[in-house]
Formats: sequence, structure tokens, C-alpha cells
Amino acid sequence: MNILLASSRSKTIGLGHFSRMLALHNSLAKSGDFHPYFSVLGDHVLAVNSNNIDIDLCAELSLDYFQLVSDFVEVNHVKLLIMDFHKSTEGPELLEFLKWARAKGIVLVAVDSLIDYQEHLDHIWLPSVHFDLSKVSNKKGFCDVSFGWDHFLLARSEAIPNWQAGVSVLVMTGGADVLGLASWLPELLDTKLVSSSTVNWVKGPYSNSPYIPISPKLNWKLHDNPKDIDKLICESNYVLTLFGVSFFESIQYGVPTVTFPLDQYETGLELDLIQREKVALAADNIEEAVNCLVQLMGDDILAKNLSETSKSKMRINGCDLFLSKINQLINQ
Repeated sequence: MNILLASSRSKTIGLGHFSRMLALHNSLAKSGDFHPYFSVLGDHVLAVNSNNIDIDLCAELSLDYFQLVSDFVEVNHVKLLIMDFHKSTEGPELLEFLKWARAKGIVLVAVDSLIDYQEHLDHIWLPSVHFDLSKVSNKKGFCDVSFGWDHFLLARSEAIPNWQAGVSVLVMTGGADVLGLASWLPELLDTKLVSSSTVNWVKGPYSNSPYIPISPKLNWKLHDNPKDIDKLICESNYVLTLFGVSFFESIQYGVPTVTFPLDQYETGLELDLIQREKVALAADNIEEAVNCLVQLMGDDILAKNLSETSKSKMRINGCDLFLSKINQLINQ
């Protein structure tokens, strides 16, 4: 069966949507039951042939994109469309496309998006541990919505390690570093962490290089848009990361992690749940997160407990569960 995956990706949006669809694409391809195509709504230059994947179609504007997708779906006999769009995609062009696709009998699944389009979809899959169910309708003709610890669509290319104490910290600020942390966070870390620490700084493809102090106290290593992020995670003793896909990539390997939000209002309830269930340390802002990291690096018992809890929570592979779900949708 031919499937088209659709993803947002740009400097302002970042890489989260793209990363999820990339992981799912690889799982679909490995299954042998599906032929997945890939499309991007967003940046032309960085989207094409990146991350060892061929992009079958790409457009920067919604109007152009949905026309291209419509033509592609018909020519390639696509039967299932999986969409992971940023909220900015919502609008009349999207609505008209969804109506057209439903009329064609195409199965439509949204990932982490399109709650307001519930009546035009077959399923909404939320990679989240918290969701307010009052936002969805149970009316006839409206699709169901699912979420949970087993819903994260992540690549898992490394064996899950047994955590060991150490001094290696991996810092991930997002593909676009929208908070601008590269300009000042290195100095704060260099001041706060013990001098024996090594900081591995991941620079995303849309991010600026970090301003590392001229005479640093710590050992600094820069990784520019690395392809082996899972390996870097597994080689680290601790992770400091912006809340998003990279957070869940870290905790699936049981690496003790401190996270902080891009938008406290939007993700606060989810972060509160993560903190309460002792999966990671969740801070309200980056300054607090650095203090939490210092605490974590000095408390091996806490770090070990976080490691074991996070591995337990993330033991189910979300991509495998997603494949089961789409098989169910196709056969119903």
C-alpha cells in the first residue's frame, strides 16, 4: 500500500514534526507492507535529500503544497495520508484538501495536530502523556483521539545502556534554537558546572553556533547537525534539553534528563506530570534547569532512579504501535 507522510519543517517551526515522520517512515519501510512517500511543507533547501531520505515533494506555501499533494496522491494511488503539521498550516486550503481526500476514500491520520478537524479525519494520534479530552467531540462521524507514553514516534538505533555516573553532559536547544540560548547559555553552564565536566553542544541545522567563553573552565565539544544523535545520547551521562522530541529521544535510553519548556503555558501540565512521575527533572525556565542539572550531577541515587523510571515508561516502541493502528484503520 502506498502511504504519503506530510510534515512541516522550517527555521521558525523547527524539526520536531519532521523528526517524527522520519522515524515513522523508516518503520513503515522496514515493515515491508507499505511503500512510504515523504513530503515537506516548508524549507526547500534543507528538506531535500536530508537525513538520508528522498523528499518526494516540497513546497513553502500551503496553496502550492496542497495542490502538489493532490496531484501526487492521484498519480501514485496513495491510500493513506499521515500528517504532522504545525498549527500555522490550518486554514481554508487545508480544509478543502481534507474534504477532497475524504471524498476520494483516502484514510487520513493526523499526528500531534488538527484537533479542530476531527470530523474530517480517521484518527488523531497525539505523542503526549497529557491531553484535555474536553477538547474533542464524541459525536458520530468524529474520529477518535489517542495519546500516552506509548505514542512517541522515535527512532531507536542504539541498544539501551545501563546508566553510569560521569561528567559528560549533552545539551540540545532544538533544531532552530528559537530561545536564542546559543548566545548566553554556554557562559552560564561554564560558570555553574564542576570544572571536570564535558559539554557536548548539539547545534541544529537552523541554529547559530554557541558563544563559548574565550577561556572556558569546562571541556566543550560542538556537534553540528549530527546524524548520530542517538549515539551521542547513549554516550552521555546527563542531558539538558528543550522540551520536545529530543527530550523523549533522551529518556527512551534512560539517560537522566533535565528539560525546560519553550512555552510554559502550552506544556506546563505535561511537564508537571513528568516531574510527578519522576521520569525527569522539569524546570520552568532555563536558569532553573541549569540549577537542576547541577543538583542531578551531584546525586547519583536520583539520577539512577530517573534512568530506571524513564526506561520503564518508554519501553513500548510508539512506531510499532502506530503501525498496528493504521492496519486497524485500513481493515475496518
